[in-house]
Amino acid sequence: MKRVKILLVLSLVFTVFVFYGCEEDSGVDPYQSMDTGSLINQGWSHYESGRWQDSADAFNPALNQAGNAYDLALEDSIAAAAIGDTVALQIAVEEMAKQLGYLLECLTGLGWVTIEYNELDQSAFVFSTAMAIDPEHVEATAGYAFSSQIAEDWNLSNEMIDLSLNLDADWEFEHNHNIDYLDLRVMRAENYYFLADFEASLAEAIALASDPSVGYSPVPDPNDFNLATIEGRAALIELIDALNDMI
Repeated sequence: MKRVKILLVLSLVFTVFVFYGCEEDSGVDPYQSMDTGSLINQGWSHYESGRWQDSADAFNPALNQAGNAYDLALEDSIAAAAIGDTVALQIAVEEMAKQLGYLLECLTGLGWVTIEYNELDQSAFVFSTAMAIDPEHVEATAGYAFSSQIAEDWNLSNEMIDLSLNLDADWEFEHNHNIDYLDLRVMRAENYYFLADFEASLAEAIALASDPSVGYSPVPDPNDFNLATIEGRAALIELIDALNDMI
């Protein structure tokens, strides 16, 4: 069953591959001679520098290489199993795991790039495909939380926030240290507000304001918010906005 799932992921990979490509063919491919690991490192380096297209241009060939290498390793594993060659089978299985790791990194990187381009349908597709490989990859689940909120899917965003914080309560995005668990928590307060669950939104906002790492002072009294009134709800969103500015 797991093999079928992975093969489905690989069939989706080539759909991802057409999302972004070089904007113009200059006749020179700077990534042609680079191996998969180097391409992934280059993709993240470009992402960290804010060069979104260059990032995608590095992740895409890495994605293609990893998909092809996984296919070859899968064929080798089947052949080795057929003749009872346990050594060759172990080598092939290890190679498959390695290439899946590469695929996961490529998909996650492309997911964060799609957020920057505001390509929300593609973002959802890429992150969900990454999660099909590893549903506990927090860089993907957190990215999916952000893209879902932008797409105004508040429930899915909160689902991904809860999952991310359960995986790593102190999460910090490895490739942008300005994004961390505090952003997820304030986003959860926003999501509850947009879902008209004002009590849950207030509870999240007060808990966040009480966190010493945020530095909000004085901590508001929840009894000061009459959430049955427009004024009380306005005061709540003002608190959330203030917390967002501080994080």
